[in-house]
Amino acid sequence: MPIPKPRNGESKDKFISRCMADSHMNSSFSDQEQRSAVCFAQWKKKNASKSIDRVIFNLESYIAKSNVEAKISVNKRIGVLQAIKKTVEDLIVFKVKALPIGSKKVHSDGKTYVKVSEDKWVVDTEAGKQKNNTSDADSGANKKDEDPRDKDLTPEQKKVLDGFKRKAPGEGVNKQIDTKEDLDLVLSHGNFAMISAGRNPNIPEDKDLTDDQINQRTQKMREQLISSGYVFTEGVGNYGGIEESFLVMVHDADDEELFNMGKEYNQDSVLFVDHGESKLVKTTGENAGNIIMEGSGHGYVPEADDYYTAISAGSENIKFSMNLSDVVGEIPYRFKNKKKEESSVKQE
Repeated sequence: MPIPKPRNGESKDKFISRCMADSHMNSSFSDQEQRSAVCFAQWKKKNASKSIDRVIFNLESYIAKSNVEAKISVNKRIGVLQAIKKTVEDLIVFKVKALPIGSKKVHSDGKTYVKVSEDKWVVDTEAGKQKNNTSDADSGANKKDEDPRDKDLTPEQKKVLDGFKRKAPGEGVNKQIDTKEDLDLVLSHGNFAMISAGRNPNIPEDKDLTDDQINQRTQKMREQLISSGYVFTEGVGNYGGIEESFLVMVHDADDEELFNMGKEYNQDSVLFVDHGESKLVKTTGENAGNIIMEGSGHGYVPEADDYYTAISAGSENIKFSMNLSDVVGEIPYRFKNKKKEESSVKQE
């Protein structure tokens, strides 16, 4: 079935939402990342060909009031432009970097191509050779970069975690966790932050914000995460408040960037979790920059009315909490990049 096309006057966000929800797209592209890439490519395709369409329209208008010889000349130009338009559309679809390595696509030349690296597609018959030439080097690099805490994970589990890796700027996405087993994997082996854009009762200017203003602030945070390339999972939680509030689990988190985002949105604190080790860090107020709670591991709390986070995993709505205890004294939080810098200085 054909891929949905943007309608006249339809905004980018509305088209992407409609394209992602399309039943034929879901059956043809079951992988959410691949489906998202195809939808974004379709949007880019529309905008790229628009300027060429305008030139063709102007030429056709000129033909309507020209002599026979002029019409023949201009018709040739239109033919060339239409060929260029087709080539531009093919290039745009082929340049979608979000498509995973191993994806196949039939080009307009009738040949099937396979993606073997971020910027390279080869004819299908050459794919095996290309992949074999790089597989040894790639596997060596992967082993070197692998966190020793993940050494016992299966390839399937590593693939799940890879699906939450940070993407290129502008390609961030709200990604649902598929199963409770996947959620357990993320909580135990993921690197994520829990952040919100909700109302902070300890900040005077926040007290007078309306629900609409809070919703606008939340939407701004979503757009900022997408712009920064983050994969994030939306949920709700209650931590000593009167009612549930919107929360975001931001995967593959840069702790310094998310700390500053917490300050920007007047949040009391941000929770950082790396392989089940949790640190709750104050972002505003008297102890900003200090760890106020920390702990290890997590638990499921289906009956909880307070101190929980709820996230949808498949058809289930699962409540959980990270195991946290109060910290005695003032313990400044050290950002991971600064730890790496200090480590490299010591080694030198």
